[in-house]
Amino acid sequence: LADIGILTSAVIVVRIIRYIPQILTPIYVTTYSRIHANSSELLQYSKAFSVDVFLVSMFCIGSALLIYIWAPIIVPVLWGENFGRLTVIIMRIELIGVIGLAYSVQTPNFLIVMGQPKYNLRLAVAHIALQSILSVILLLFMGIIGVAVATSLTMIIMAGVRHRIIEDQLGVKIHIRPIIQLVTIFGLSVAVYYVMAWSKMLSLLGVALIVSPISIGLLLFVLVSNRSALRFLKIAVNENILG
Repeated sequence: LADIGILTSAVIVVRIIRYIPQILTPIYVTTYSRIHANSSELLQYSKAFSVDVFLVSMFCIGSALLIYIWAPIIVPVLWGENFGRLTVIIMRIELIGVIGLAYSVQTPNFLIVMGQPKYNLRLAVAHIALQSILSVILLLFMGIIGVAVATSLTMIIMAGVRHRIIEDQLGVKIHIRPIIQLVTIFGLSVAVYYVMAWSKMLSLLGVALIVSPISIGLLLFVLVSNRSALRFLKIAVNENILG
């Protein structure tokens, strides 16, 4: 029961990261419809999807990175020292899967708009089957941590599957380079964090205070370099907040 409680606590954080982009989906649809008002409706959504995957990835990866870095400091306060360490490990493993979360969150609506809802059922079944198989196998070898590994692997693998379906079956080109840049920043930030933490030159708090702003700064640089995303955000703010 204790292991289940730890796993549930760690999963809650990932679910929060997942639900916020779903709340913002109507804003992205209406905003990009205005940007491409002179294009066909399907073209509007095709162009919107590529930018939307990037923006959702930006939010998910940025949030996951901050939680990843600050987890060892915050989690023991919330759950206590006894369960804090294992909770941090499971939470961090789950957070790695957030890399592929944007596709999982945004693909279903896009497939419906593009007149291909049949893929949603197939993807859902494949997702459940893959995660179930991996969970059973890894649970036997790694215990409760294996379930977290299975969850992250499934999200990343299924993100690749969704990407291929959208490009190969629907013919929609997704600009993957900005997303790769975000993932690279995540990986490098985590690597730098561990190097600094293991060197023990600073406390975990000191490492977090150094790595966090640098990582977020790099993510924002990628955002600023994406003109389509900036245009989208400008219109979204003007119409939904200032307007």
